[in-house]
Amino acid sequence: GDPESSILVSKIPSRQQTKRVTITTRSEYGNYRESPLATSSYREDIPSPLPSTRPASAMESPTSLHTLGLGPEVHPNDLESNLRRLKPIQVISAYLELMDHVKRMERQADLREELLRRNQKQIEAKDKIIKERDMLVRKMERDLERIDEEPESVSLAPSDASTIGAVRCRFFSSGCPYRLPSMEFHEDRECKFRPTRCPSLTCPIKPPFAKLLEHVQDDHNGSKKGRDRICRNNSNQLVSSYVNIDKEPVFYKTTRMTWVANELICDSFHFFLECMRVPPDWHLWVYIIGSEKDAEKYQATIQLFREDEYGQVADLGYSAQRSYTGQVISIHRSKEEIAEFSLGFMVHDKQIRSLCGTISNAEEQLFGYEVSVYRK
Repeated sequence: GDPESSILVSKIPSRQQTKRVTITTRSEYGNYRESPLATSSYREDIPSPLPSTRPASAMESPTSLHTLGLGPEVHPNDLESNLRRLKPIQVISAYLELMDHVKRMERQADLREELLRRNQKQIEAKDKIIKERDMLVRKMERDLERIDEEPESVSLAPSDASTIGAVRCRFFSSGCPYRLPSMEFHEDRECKFRPTRCPSLTCPIKPPFAKLLEHVQDDHNGSKKGRDRICRNNSNQLVSSYVNIDKEPVFYKTTRMTWVANELICDSFHFFLECMRVPPDWHLWVYIIGSEKDAEKYQATIQLFREDEYGQVADLGYSAQRSYTGQVISIHRSKEEIAEFSLGFMVHDKQIRSLCGTISNAEEQLFGYEVSVYRK
């Protein structure tokens, strides 16, 4: 009944108040344990809530660290003094909030690490694909080079051909070793042993493409009767002139005429200057011993002039001349096709007549020409 005892008793919370506060604290703690921020690996480490004498109304909203003076901007010397002023329930709230913040940071770190691992795996997978693709490209390039150098490496044995339906190239007797399921494109466009025309426009022989230069060397060196001689040249430039040795003047002739071919060499390719008259037009062009794709890489310049003016060119050039620059033509195109479609350099009799000389010693001096071949 003394005043001191009365004051002490008044500080002890009643059983009903203690029970209500304890239930409120445990409810808050349970909500935290069930939140997605608290992982299972950390839930067991969270300490159990302590009974608190804080009224239930004080638990409705958590206390912020900034409000308690425990934020990151607080000086370390002030943290201890701020902690001493806090009540136990405020320390617990601050602790729980710090735990929540630490777990969020750890989860973010784990997520970043997982993303880094995934990115690294993707990069490794892409690098592997690139390496495999590069290896495949190099292998294909080696195979193509081997096919070009050793065509027999892709041919099939007769027994294999019968099992998979491959057929032999019809130019096998000329040396072609290929056997393919379909020979149409190969025989018409690719086969190096298919017959091709001779650079001599009067030669009736069609040797295999791969043996064309051998034919030129053996049959058109001037030693065989009935075969005109092809003028050989080791340069990509040539200057010469045409003459008419027939008794009838060239401009009176109504039949087709051709002249001897002249050889030029550029980048190991062989070229031949051709001249043909189909009255009243003249056709001049340069053949290449190669495919249409090879022909697309080179062009020729042809210049016609009076033969008696060669070497006496003034500052203004020849008194009369004609010139042409254009793509060379594959040997696989016939002279009839060239005349029909006006391929190469075509000039009329009236344009040529002023370039020709007089008839003397049973020869009719025609025009001079200068031709050069070069890569585009």
